[in-house]
Amino acid sequence: MQQPLSQACDPLQYELRYASLFVQGRGYAFPCDETGRVDVNRLSPRSRRNYSHARAALGNELGWPVVVRVSPGDSYLIPTG
Repeated sequence: MQQPLSQACDPLQYELRYASLFVQGRGYAFPCDETGRVDVNRLSPRSRRNYSHARAALGNELGWPVVVRVSPGDSYLIPTG
């Protein structure tokens, strides 16, 4: 089944971002869907560890996550491959 043209051409993506409570501009970002769900099976082993740490550090080192709609060029994520 093909995607509708509007979805196939839409370059926008979503990220779940955890910002540091202590150092401005620091934090973590993970690819997610529009509801904030992260598919951990698609993350690299290092990203999985970082995601686990971010969830555990919630409220201590990191603020509550926010879902951000971004275009690929504006992503905080570092491309791999």
